[in-house]
Amino acid sequence: MLVKVQYQGVKKFIKLLNDFIFQHFLSEVKSKFGLARTAVLQVFDDTDTSVEYDIFQELIEASPNLCLTIRCLEEISAGLPGSCLNNAFPENMIITITGSSTPSTCTDTLSVSSTDHEERDPAISFLVHTADEVDVMQKMKETFKHRQELVHNSGRSADILNIFPRFLDAKGLVNQDFALLFNAETSNKLLERWETAFKHKVINEAKSLTSTAEILCLLSAAEGQGSENDWDSDMSSILLLVHLLPPSPGRKKTKISPTEAVDRLVHFHKSCTSIETHLSEREGCQLYLLGLGRFKGRIEKFYVVVYTLKPKL
Repeated sequence: MLVKVQYQGVKKFIKLLNDFIFQHFLSEVKSKFGLARTAVLQVFDDTDTSVEYDIFQELIEASPNLCLTIRCLEEISAGLPGSCLNNAFPENMIITITGSSTPSTCTDTLSVSSTDHEERDPAISFLVHTADEVDVMQKMKETFKHRQELVHNSGRSADILNIFPRFLDAKGLVNQDFALLFNAETSNKLLERWETAFKHKVINEAKSLTSTAEILCLLSAAEGQGSENDWDSDMSSILLLVHLLPPSPGRKKTKISPTEAVDRLVHFHKSCTSIETHLSEREGCQLYLLGLGRFKGRIEKFYVVVYTLKPKL
């Protein structure tokens, strides 16, 4: 479905999927016109009547040739045209995390009733505008089901950070989704058993691998004998898993070595240097972990680096 919109006299078409909600439309408008993701937008029809989310879909279906006008609340109140423009939008985005997460093995997609859409849309809109951390955590919990639908929808999964931009500025949301996915008891058990059971098994299995300088270095660090310039024991053990994983079945045009896979999974960056410089020099579109600290063995904070989120200007 194509919807014609105009912002500050510039007209463009917005493409929407059949099962869109109002927040999807607002997100696409921000992306299309290069507006800040935190901008508060108002929508008006050709009679300058405000269009609310509950009648939006009915309106555009009844009037497919309608051109909607977009106004930014900050511009209206401050009288400063262009104050909502995101001219310094980063080409790379990073999400702060405070722990580990594991992808779901669930492949079922749940159907959503019209009532679910009505309840979900206000929650998503509220998330964009609130600054209260407690409210953000609660509303993200309420919209967890919708995120799982997006994750398992190959045509929509790339929209998650546009629909839920709070992943980019609020800590603990990845951990909360992980706990909701596997329940708190299971997720806690994984972390508890990592040190007592899983980690030692990984190290023992890795000792049977063909010895290389990298594997020997990881083994030494995993057993607590590495230097501060090596990854710590936990990260070294996780990276040994990459070497233990068997090659993917089937023929692929390009195959990478375990060493290359490790480099694509996690990267160390000194906390005293610019992250922006690192991001500008790093090529590729694969998500990866960025460990920030003074030394490789003493990581202060991890980020998930997400590429290709530059808006279309």
